[in-house]
Amino acid sequence: MVCYRKAVKYSHHDPFLQHNLGWLYVDNGQPDSANVHFRKACELSANTALFHLSLGFFQKQLGIGDTGTDEFKKAIRLSPDILDSEFAKELAIRRGSDFDRMLVDIINSMALKIRIEDNPVIKGRMGKILLHNGDTVRAMQLFEQATNQLPNLDRPWYYQGMVKLAQKDTATFLQYLNRAIFLDPRDYRYPLALGGYYCRNQKKDAIYCYKNALLNYANLYTLHLIIAPKWYGYKTLPNNILPVGFLVKTNLFMDKGEICDKIAELCLNIGKEREAWLFRKYKDEHLTIKELLKELKIGKP
Repeated sequence: MVCYRKAVKYSHHDPFLQHNLGWLYVDNGQPDSANVHFRKACELSANTALFHLSLGFFQKQLGIGDTGTDEFKKAIRLSPDILDSEFAKELAIRRGSDFDRMLVDIINSMALKIRIEDNPVIKGRMGKILLHNGDTVRAMQLFEQATNQLPNLDRPWYYQGMVKLAQKDTATFLQYLNRAIFLDPRDYRYPLALGGYYCRNQKKDAIYCYKNALLNYANLYTLHLIIAPKWYGYKTLPNNILPVGFLVKTNLFMDKGEICDKIAELCLNIGKEREAWLFRKYKDEHLTIKELLKELKIGKP
């Protein structure tokens, strides 16, 4: 707490520090101070969904106002990938039809904004919500428009690819997924999807993709991880968000143990017993991701 308060004092413009200090005040039983810092983080970086989620969680815990609904709406509007998270699944169960109406409200507001401002980013986000709601046709139309207008948007390529895979168009699936990986090699969703595709017939490719998915998942990053060296001249840790595990809860869940088992089985199928053993050790928490990568490198011929 003391260190964070000093950090915020000397770098009050850093919304991530403000956000983390807010959660420390929550844990310390000081809700008024927590509220100040959560709101300051949202003010400093209004387009960061994570901060609105935290403010929404905080309001829900204390029963403030609409118990977080407006903040959750803002977060989903900014980052509809949240809909794939454990948090969103739990929220949908708890709020039922209110959650469905919330998504309809978001879709309607985004559609209005698109009519006013032809924005490919908003089209991509709206497409994801429509896809979540099962409207594949409208979602694909928006994804295609978004990637035509702004080809460096990685997520619409990914979602188009997953739809193509469901439609058995594997060639287009591979094209779109590889485009998404090229645009953002740090994302774990893309190699995870490719690993699932390759695991039947191309075991080496599946192992490679699953390894990358594990590495990226172990190093979940935020914008702060990228900008900290520019702001302060030092690197920060991945997953540097409080409370611990918050990024995992608000992103697509990947079962580390299941992926390790798949890699181990694939390795055994091609005679790589040592690699299989290493991934099982990583699954059981006997190795860190850094130790695993070091051991894999040592074992190379």
